[in-house]
Amino acid sequence: MRFPLIAAVVVVAGMAVSDSVHADIVMYNDTVWESGHGNPANTTLYAGTGLGDGTTSGLLKDFSTGSFTGITATLTAVNVTNSIFGLPNAGTPADSVFSGSAELNSSASYASTTLNWSYSVTFTGLDPFKTYEFVTTIDRGDAAYDFDKGAASRWGKFSISGADSFTNASSVSDGVMDLGGGSSLLLNAYNTVRGDIIQWTGITAADGSFTVVSENPGGDGSLYEPIKAYGMQAFRLTEIESVSSGPTTVPEPGSLALLGLGSLGMVWGARRRGRRGTQTAA
Repeated sequence: MRFPLIAAVVVVAGMAVSDSVHADIVMYNDTVWESGHGNPANTTLYAGTGLGDGTTSGLLKDFSTGSFTGITATLTAVNVTNSIFGLPNAGTPADSVFSGSAELNSSASYASTTLNWSYSVTFTGLDPFKTYEFVTTIDRGDAAYDFDKGAASRWGKFSISGADSFTNASSVSDGVMDLGGGSSLLLNAYNTVRGDIIQWTGITAADGSFTVVSENPGGDGSLYEPIKAYGMQAFRLTEIESVSSGPTTVPEPGSLALLGLGSLGMVWGARRRGRRGTQTAA
Protein backbone atom coordinates (compact mmCIF):
# COMPACT_ATOMS: atom_id res chain seq x y z
CA MET A 1 0.00 0.00 0.00
CA ARG A 2 2.95 2.32 0.47
CA PHE A 3 4.01 1.89 -3.13
CA PRO A 4 0.94 3.57 -4.71
CA LEU A 5 1.43 6.53 -2.34
CA ILE A 6 5.09 6.89 -3.27
CA ALA A 7 4.30 6.59 -6.98
CA ALA A 8 1.62 9.28 -6.76
CA VAL A 9 3.91 11.72 -5.01
CA VAL A 10 6.79 11.05 -7.39
CA VAL A 11 4.62 11.55 -10.47
CA VAL A 12 3.18 14.84 -9.22
CA ALA A 13 6.58 16.10 -8.11
CA GLY A 14 8.01 15.22 -11.50
CA MET A 15 5.26 17.23 -13.20
CA ALA A 16 5.83 20.19 -10.89
CA VAL A 17 9.53 20.49 -11.72
CA SER A 18 9.31 19.65 -15.41
CA ASP A 19 9.84 23.32 -16.41
CA SER A 20 12.85 23.68 -18.71
CA VAL A 21 15.07 26.70 -19.33
CA HIS A 22 16.23 27.22 -22.92
CA ALA A 23 19.11 29.32 -24.18
CA ASP A 24 18.56 32.22 -26.54
CA ILE A 25 19.44 31.53 -30.17
CA VAL A 26 22.14 33.98 -31.29
CA MET A 27 22.86 34.46 -35.01
CA TYR A 28 25.69 36.46 -36.59
CA ASN A 29 26.10 37.55 -40.20
CA ASP A 30 28.94 39.51 -41.83
CA THR A 31 27.18 41.78 -44.34
CA VAL A 32 30.24 43.04 -46.24
CA TRP A 33 33.47 41.09 -46.69
CA GLU A 34 36.23 40.01 -49.06
CA SER A 35 38.01 36.72 -49.71
CA GLY A 36 40.43 35.76 -46.98
CA HIS A 37 38.10 36.88 -44.24
CA GLY A 38 38.52 35.36 -40.78
CA ASN A 39 34.91 34.89 -39.72
CA PRO A 40 34.07 31.93 -37.47
CA ALA A 41 32.49 28.91 -39.16
CA ASN A 42 29.10 29.57 -37.58
CA THR A 43 28.89 33.15 -38.83
CA THR A 44 26.95 33.36 -42.08
CA LEU A 45 28.13 35.54 -44.97
CA TYR A 46 25.06 36.74 -46.83
CA ALA A 47 25.74 40.13 -48.40
CA GLY A 48 24.24 42.48 -50.93
CA THR A 49 25.40 42.38 -54.54
CA GLY A 50 29.04 43.48 -54.77
CA LEU A 51 29.62 43.17 -51.03
CA GLY A 52 30.38 39.45 -50.75
CA ASP A 53 30.45 36.39 -52.98
CA GLY A 54 27.05 37.00 -54.54
CA THR A 55 25.02 34.99 -52.02
CA THR A 56 22.42 37.53 -50.93
CA SER A 57 20.01 35.31 -49.00
CA GLY A 58 19.96 32.17 -46.86
CA LEU A 59 19.22 30.57 -43.52
CA LEU A 60 20.96 31.93 -40.44
CA LYS A 61 22.92 29.66 -38.10
CA ASP A 62 22.75 29.17 -34.37
CA PHE A 63 26.18 30.54 -33.47
CA SER A 64 26.63 28.18 -30.52
CA THR A 65 25.78 24.94 -32.37
CA GLY A 66 26.24 25.63 -36.07
CA SER A 67 22.75 24.34 -36.80
CA PHE A 68 20.68 26.21 -39.36
CA THR A 69 17.64 27.96 -37.96
CA GLY A 70 14.36 28.46 -39.79
CA ILE A 71 15.09 32.17 -40.20
CA THR A 72 16.13 33.58 -43.57
CA ALA A 73 18.07 36.82 -44.04
CA THR A 74 17.92 38.61 -47.38
CA LEU A 75 20.38 41.46 -48.05
CA THR A 76 19.64 44.15 -50.63
CA ALA A 77 22.19 46.80 -51.66
CA VAL A 78 21.35 49.84 -53.78
CA ASN A 79 24.19 52.13 -54.94
CA VAL A 80 26.55 50.65 -52.34
CA THR A 81 30.15 49.49 -52.74
CA ASN A 82 32.75 47.67 -50.64
CA SER A 83 35.09 50.24 -49.11
CA ILE A 84 37.60 51.06 -46.37
CA PHE A 85 36.77 50.54 -42.72
CA GLY A 86 37.69 51.13 -39.10
CA LEU A 87 37.49 48.88 -36.06
CA PRO A 88 35.87 49.78 -32.73
CA ASN A 89 38.19 50.07 -29.78
CA ALA A 90 38.34 47.20 -27.31
CA GLY A 91 35.69 47.38 -24.64
CA THR A 92 33.27 49.53 -26.63
CA PRO A 93 29.71 48.28 -27.21
CA ALA A 94 30.41 47.32 -30.83
CA ASP A 95 33.54 45.43 -29.85
CA SER A 96 31.69 43.59 -27.09
CA VAL A 97 28.97 42.48 -29.51
CA PHE A 98 31.04 41.51 -32.54
CA SER A 99 34.60 40.70 -31.43
CA GLY A 100 35.30 37.05 -32.21
CA SER A 101 31.87 36.61 -33.78
CA ALA A 102 31.83 38.69 -36.96
CA GLU A 103 34.66 40.53 -38.68
CA LEU A 104 34.25 44.24 -39.32
CA ASN A 105 36.96 44.37 -41.97
CA SER A 106 35.04 46.14 -44.74
CA SER A 107 32.37 48.81 -44.99
CA ALA A 108 29.30 49.27 -47.15
CA SER A 109 29.95 52.72 -48.59
CA TYR A 110 27.87 55.09 -50.70
CA ALA A 111 28.61 54.50 -54.37
CA SER A 112 27.26 57.75 -55.77
CA THR A 113 27.44 61.41 -54.78
CA THR A 114 24.24 62.28 -56.62
CA LEU A 115 21.88 59.38 -55.88
CA ASN A 116 20.45 57.99 -52.66
CA TRP A 117 21.79 54.69 -51.44
CA SER A 118 20.54 51.97 -49.06
CA TYR A 119 21.57 48.64 -47.61
CA SER A 120 18.85 46.54 -46.00
CA VAL A 121 18.22 43.16 -44.44
CA THR A 122 14.83 41.46 -44.35
CA PHE A 123 14.16 38.58 -41.98
CA THR A 124 11.51 35.95 -42.70
CA GLY A 125 10.54 32.77 -40.89
CA LEU A 126 10.48 34.39 -37.45
CA ASP A 127 8.42 32.80 -34.70
CA PRO A 128 5.36 35.06 -34.15
CA PHE A 129 5.19 33.99 -30.50
CA LYS A 130 8.76 35.01 -29.64
CA THR A 131 10.67 38.26 -29.35
CA TYR A 132 13.91 39.22 -31.06
CA GLU A 133 16.84 41.59 -30.67
CA PHE A 134 18.82 43.15 -33.51
CA VAL A 135 22.23 44.85 -33.31
CA THR A 136 24.42 46.41 -35.99
CA THR A 137 27.27 48.90 -36.27
CA ILE A 138 29.60 50.60 -38.75
CA ASP A 139 32.93 52.44 -38.55
CA ARG A 140 34.59 54.05 -41.52
CA GLY A 141 37.54 55.02 -39.31
CA ASP A 142 38.21 58.62 -40.39
CA ALA A 143 38.21 61.38 -37.76
CA ALA A 144 37.96 64.02 -40.50
CA TYR A 145 34.21 63.33 -40.59
CA ASP A 146 33.48 63.17 -36.85
CA PHE A 147 30.52 64.93 -35.21
CA ASP A 148 32.51 68.10 -34.48
CA LYS A 149 33.00 68.66 -38.22
CA GLY A 150 29.48 70.04 -38.64
CA ALA A 151 28.19 69.81 -42.20
CA ALA A 152 31.11 67.54 -43.12
CA SER A 153 30.19 64.91 -40.50
CA ARG A 154 28.84 61.65 -41.85
CA TRP A 155 25.82 60.00 -40.28
CA GLY A 156 23.94 56.95 -41.49
CA LYS A 157 20.21 56.52 -40.97
CA PHE A 158 18.98 53.18 -39.58
CA SER A 159 15.30 52.23 -39.51
CA ILE A 160 13.20 49.22 -38.56
CA SER A 161 9.91 48.44 -40.32
CA GLY A 162 7.41 45.59 -40.47
CA ALA A 163 7.66 44.81 -36.74
CA ASP A 164 4.60 45.00 -34.51
CA SER A 165 6.55 46.22 -31.49
CA PHE A 166 10.13 47.12 -30.58
CA THR A 167 12.21 49.24 -28.23
CA ASN A 168 15.13 51.39 -29.34
CA ALA A 169 18.10 50.28 -27.22
CA SER A 170 20.86 51.95 -29.25
CA SER A 171 23.89 53.54 -27.62
CA VAL A 172 23.28 56.73 -25.66
CA SER A 173 26.07 58.84 -27.10
CA ASP A 174 27.02 61.99 -28.99
CA GLY A 175 27.25 59.69 -31.98
CA VAL A 176 23.62 58.51 -31.95
CA MET A 177 20.44 60.52 -32.56
CA ASP A 178 17.05 58.92 -31.91
CA LEU A 179 14.65 60.24 -34.56
CA GLY A 180 11.66 58.38 -33.17
CA GLY A 181 9.36 56.11 -35.14
CA GLY A 182 11.94 53.34 -35.33
CA SER A 183 14.73 55.44 -36.87
CA SER A 184 18.10 56.63 -35.57
CA LEU A 185 21.18 58.33 -36.96
CA LEU A 186 24.60 56.81 -36.27
CA LEU A 187 27.75 58.87 -36.71
CA ASN A 188 29.59 56.17 -38.60
CA ALA A 189 32.45 57.89 -40.38
CA TYR A 190 34.44 57.81 -37.15
CA ASN A 191 32.97 55.32 -34.67
CA THR A 192 36.33 53.94 -33.57
CA VAL A 193 36.54 55.46 -30.10
CA ARG A 194 32.86 55.29 -29.19
CA GLY A 195 32.01 51.94 -30.80
CA ASP A 196 28.32 52.85 -30.80
CA ILE A 197 25.67 50.38 -31.86
CA ILE A 198 22.19 50.52 -33.32
CA GLN A 199 19.95 48.13 -31.40
CA TRP A 200 16.30 47.24 -31.06
CA THR A 201 14.95 44.88 -28.42
CA GLY A 202 11.53 43.36 -27.78
CA ILE A 203 10.90 42.96 -31.51
CA THR A 204 7.73 41.06 -32.37
CA ALA A 205 6.34 40.25 -35.81
CA ALA A 206 3.02 38.41 -36.13
CA ASP A 207 3.67 37.70 -39.81
CA GLY A 208 7.20 36.44 -39.09
CA SER A 209 9.08 39.21 -40.87
CA PHE A 210 10.71 42.61 -40.36
CA THR A 211 13.28 44.76 -42.18
CA VAL A 212 16.18 46.97 -41.12
CA VAL A 213 17.43 49.61 -43.57
CA SER A 214 20.66 51.60 -43.41
CA GLU A 215 20.79 54.56 -45.78
CA ASN A 216 21.94 58.11 -46.34
CA PRO A 217 20.35 60.56 -43.88
CA GLY A 218 19.15 63.14 -46.38
CA GLY A 219 18.55 66.70 -45.26
CA ASP A 220 19.73 70.02 -46.65
CA GLY A 221 23.38 69.51 -45.76
CA SER A 222 23.53 72.21 -43.10
CA LEU A 223 23.87 69.82 -40.15
CA TYR A 224 25.64 66.86 -41.75
CA GLU A 225 26.53 65.37 -45.10
CA PRO A 226 23.20 64.29 -46.68
CA ILE A 227 24.50 61.48 -48.92
CA LYS A 228 28.00 60.35 -47.99
CA ALA A 229 27.68 57.73 -45.25
CA TYR A 230 27.97 54.00 -44.63
CA GLY A 231 25.73 50.98 -44.14
CA MET A 232 25.76 48.05 -41.73
CA GLN A 233 29.01 46.07 -41.46
CA ALA A 234 27.50 43.06 -39.70
CA PHE A 235 24.49 42.19 -37.59
CA ARG A 236 23.50 40.02 -34.67
CA LEU A 237 19.97 38.66 -34.42
CA THR A 238 18.88 37.00 -31.19
CA GLU A 239 15.75 34.92 -30.69
CA ILE A 240 14.71 35.23 -27.06
CA GLU A 241 13.56 31.94 -25.58
CA SER A 242 10.87 31.63 -22.93
CA VAL A 243 12.18 31.16 -19.41
CA SER A 244 9.86 28.23 -18.82
CA SER A 245 8.08 25.71 -21.03
CA GLY A 246 5.39 24.83 -18.48
CA PRO A 247 3.84 25.78 -15.14
CA THR A 248 6.06 28.00 -13.05
CA THR A 249 4.51 27.22 -9.65
CA VAL A 250 6.02 24.29 -7.81
CA PRO A 251 3.70 22.88 -5.10
CA GLU A 252 4.86 23.26 -1.52
CA PRO A 253 6.01 20.07 0.22
CA GLY A 254 2.87 20.22 2.38
CA SER A 255 0.67 20.21 -0.70
CA LEU A 256 2.44 17.18 -2.07
CA ALA A 257 2.01 15.42 1.26
CA LEU A 258 -1.73 16.16 1.32
CA LEU A 259 -2.08 14.89 -2.23
CA GLY A 260 -0.24 11.75 -1.25
CA LEU A 261 -2.51 11.25 1.76
CA GLY A 262 -5.54 11.74 -0.45
CA SER A 263 -4.26 9.04 -2.79
CA LEU A 264 -3.67 6.78 0.18
CA GLY A 265 -7.25 7.37 1.36
CA MET A 266 -8.65 6.41 -2.04
CA VAL A 267 -6.60 3.24 -2.14
CA TRP A 268 -7.59 2.31 1.43
CA GLY A 269 -11.27 2.99 0.70
CA ALA A 270 -11.18 0.84 -2.40
CA ARG A 271 -9.65 -2.05 -0.49
CA ARG A 272 -12.31 -1.79 2.26
CA ARG A 273 -15.10 -1.82 -0.32
CA GLY A 274 -13.45 -4.78 -1.97
CA ARG A 275 -13.44 -6.70 1.33
CA ARG A 276 -17.13 -5.92 2.01
CA GLY A 277 -18.09 -7.04 -1.48
CA THR A 278 -16.26 -10.33 -1.04
CA GLN A 279 -17.93 -11.01 2.30
CA THR A 280 -21.43 -10.35 0.90
CA ALA A 281 -20.82 -12.64 -2.04
CA ALA A 282 -19.82 -15.42 0.37
